[in-house]
Amino acid sequence: MSLAEFLPVGLLYEISRSFDVSEGTAGITVTSTSILAAIAGPILTIAIGRLDRRVVVLGLSLLLIVSNVLSMITTHFFVLVIARIILGLSVGGFWAVAMTAQAKLVPQEKVAKAISIVLGGFGIGTVISVPFASYMAAYFDLRSVFMVGCILAIAVFIIQLILLPRIPMEQGVRGKDFLELLKMKNVITVFVIAILIVGGQFAAYTHITPFSSK
Repeated sequence: MSLAEFLPVGLLYEISRSFDVSEGTAGITVTSTSILAAIAGPILTIAIGRLDRRVVVLGLSLLLIVSNVLSMITTHFFVLVIARIILGLSVGGFWAVAMTAQAKLVPQEKVAKAISIVLGGFGIGTVISVPFASYMAAYFDLRSVFMVGCILAIAVFIIQLILLPRIPMEQGVRGKDFLELLKMKNVITVFVIAILIVGGQFAAYTHITPFSSK
């Protein structure tokens, strides 16, 4: 999922050229996903309640596939942004359920290891996505890159469909649980620091290729 999220970072020039927009405008394909993910995370956490997390994960994976298919076939920049917004919903939702879901799949003593594997997967996808996209774009067209992302998303969905068991939840997250967190100064401080660090990092990271080429 993180691979699909950051693919456009390595494709800004190709997106700009293919859709006849500026490289700054092409960056919307990254920011729209990030903003929607940040909004969707807490909202979906509350909305899904006690719903079986297997159903949730499969639904989010379907959104990932839809996003990649739209990105692959569209000839309009607006539709590409819509596809990236759909991906943002998927990413935000996945962050909302990933940790609790994996904790239900392993014994208590292996939860920390499972979390590290999940986070490691996010990290690897983030690191690989940009050079992979740049390399593919150098030899193939833009749609071929999104096609690879689509194939990978479908493969992951099939694996989940076959191997992922039911993950029932005894209790969902309530809105007042979030309000309680927002009353804690330490939590607010962590939120602000995280927003500034991550936002600054990816604002520079997204446009490093256009900047370095000038």
